[in-house]
Amino acid sequence: SCGDAGGQDSAADGDLDIAFALLLADKQWGSCGSIDYRAEAFKVIAAIKARVLDASHKYVLLGDWVHPGSGKYYDATRSSDIIADHFRSFAAVSDAATWDGLVDSSYDLISWMRNFYSFGKGLLPEFILSPLSLPKPAPADFLKGSKGGNYDYNACRVPWRVGTDYLVSGDVRARAEIQALTGWIESATGGDPHKITAGYLLDGSPSPGSGYLSMAFVAPFGVAAMSDQVHKPWLNALWTMIATAPSEKYYEDTIRLLSMIVISGNWWSPEARPSICKP
Repeated sequence: SCGDAGGQDSAADGDLDIAFALLLADKQWGSCGSIDYRAEAFKVIAAIKARVLDASHKYVLLGDWVHPGSGKYYDATRSSDIIADHFRSFAAVSDAATWDGLVDSSYDLISWMRNFYSFGKGLLPEFILSPLSLPKPAPADFLKGSKGGNYDYNACRVPWRVGTDYLVSGDVRARAEIQALTGWIESATGGDPHKITAGYLLDGSPSPGSGYLSMAFVAPFGVAAMSDQVHKPWLNALWTMIATAPSEKYYEDTIRLLSMIVISGNWWSPEARPSICKP
């Protein structure tokens, strides 16, 4: 009913997913009917550029509630909001310089964090401070009681998000990240996905209280494992677990489903499809 269900503030990844979904809808069903999906996508993309990117368009803000007067929240980004395959799709239809530039600055940031804070592992923290100048992990409780400097329930999406970008673009920068993640987690678990814990410190050790299994952490590693055929046995073991695991909660189940769509080869980029006016 278009009612206000929970306040007017957005989350950046939600806005990015909405715009991407509208581009998919345009290519899936066409925009010549009662809904002009392409025009709606352009509206959201323009709003993201205006309100969800920093003034330099070099990183993604935490949401449209952040502005230059927000202090520490303005000079910060969420690692799981680096969704470069979406940025590429936006670049294909609108203001390529902005979105291609955001891809480049995003991978510069990922590389910095991996080399200085999680070398040989590729773990990113929940939140990153000072993304344009000497980036560093955020402290604990940076936002809403989060484990800001750990690989936790936000950052667990990184292998899926960055892995997806590698699969659709072939970007070697994306591959470097997911190769680091895959090499580390496969070694740390001895190739047994049952040993993946629900959270890690950036040095690769399990974070306190993480000693349980969650598909929010397991499933994204399946996407990352697609980076090289050498990881096929590990990928097969992950898929078996992901496909047979019991349901958890909406968040975990959604991440699992979206990861399975990618792993099974059913993810696609809207710019790779022709425009249509009929299904």
